[in-house]
Amino acid sequence: MRALRAIAVLFLLALFAGASTYQLRLGDTLGGVARRFGVSVGSLAAANGISDPNRVQAGHVLRIPAPGSAAPAAARVHVVAQGETLGAIAARYRTTVSALARANRLSDPNVLRVGQRLTVAGGGAPQARGICPVHGGARFIPDFGVPRGDRRHEGVDLLAPKGTPVVANVTGVVQYRVSPRGGNAYYLHGTNGVVYYGAHLATFVGGARRVAAGETIGTVGDSGNAVGGAPHLHFEKKPGGGPPVDPYPGLLLACPRR
Repeated sequence: MRALRAIAVLFLLALFAGASTYQLRLGDTLGGVARRFGVSVGSLAAANGISDPNRVQAGHVLRIPAPGSAAPAAARVHVVAQGETLGAIAARYRTTVSALARANRLSDPNVLRVGQRLTVAGGGAPQARGICPVHGGARFIPDFGVPRGDRRHEGVDLLAPKGTPVVANVTGVVQYRVSPRGGNAYYLHGTNGVVYYGAHLATFVGGARRVAAGETIGTVGDSGNAVGGAPHLHFEKKPGGGPPVDPYPGLLLACPRR
C-alpha cells in the first residue's frame, strides 16, 4: 500500500511539474502551490493578476509561469488629479490611451473623475511632471505649427485669466523684451540648455536676473498683436537656442487643465 501511495505521489508531482495551469482545491494556498511548482509567490501572483496572495478561491485555474522566469512588471496605480487627461497620464507613464482605457474598462476615455484610481500596467516609470509656465494650469490645444497667415505658429498658447502668474518653468536666466508682435515678452535661458520664450504678458515681475524654477517672472495678458483677444501666454521651446520645437508633450505632463 505504501509503495502504491508513493507511486501516486510521484505521478502527481510529475504531472504538476509539466502542467502550465493548476486548478485550486479546497485548502490550497498560493504559497503551497508556488512551492509545489518551484516558482515564487510573486511571479505566480503577477502571472494571474492576484493583488492579495492571501485571498485565493477553490476552483480558480492558475497559470503557472516557468520556474525561474521573471515576474511581469507590477501594475501601478495613478490617482487622477484636477485637469488631467488620459492622454497626459499615458504620456507620463510611457504607455498609450488605448492601453489605459482597456486596463480600466473605460467606455469613454475623455471622461475621468478627480480621485479616480487608474491601473497602469506595463509602461515605464512615471516621468517628472515639470513646472507649468502658467501657475495653476491653463487651457491649451496642440496648435504648434498651425498656419497663422503667412507663417506658422511656433509655440503653444496657454489660455488663463489676465493677471495669472507666469513662472520660470526651469532654473535659468530671464531677460525681457518689448516688441509690436510679442508685446511684453521674456527669454528664459535654462540651465538645461533650452531657451524658452513667452509672449503677450500683461506685466513683468522683477528685472533681468537668475531665477529659480517656479519663480514668478510675469503675468498673463494680451499685449502685442494679441490686444483685445483672450488673455494667454504664447510659449515656445528652443533647444540650444535653435529653431522652436513642439512644447505640447511637455506641457501635457506639467500643466493642469483649467
